Amino acid sequence: MPIELINVPVDEKVEANAVFKATVPICVLETAQPGLFEFNLRFRGPKGSEFGEPIPVKLRITAPEQQPQQVPEVIEPEPVKKTHLELVKLAVKLFDEEKLGQTFNECLEVVTQVNGDEDVARKCLQPRQ
Repeated sequence: MPIELINVPVDEKVEANAVFKATVPICVLETAQPGLFEFNLRFRGPKGSEFGEPIPVKLRITAPEQQPQQVPEVIEPEPVKKTHLELVKLAVKLFDEEKLGQTFNECLEVVTQVNGDEDVARKCLQPRQ
């Protein structure tokens, strides 16, 4: 069914063969597909037994209007985080082989701050004197 189940309580007593007016809200589900649907509204008494004549209903669901396509926002991918081991290896290389930084800890801190970008780390670290 493309609609929510309907339950409208009738508070007044309805005699046999009497006529009464009722407002029945119909709520279409968001998952409903476009198309023509036919169903019957039926009334049930307090014990669940049907009474009265079924009321035939035809419901046409149309496709939602197309929204103008928006240009998607370009989101830069996050740089891949280097592992701690990779950062330590780079710090060792810069400190021991290239003689950069005053201490190994300084090299490791700079390499960690720049997420292992070797060129940036080289520019940040000063050669030893």
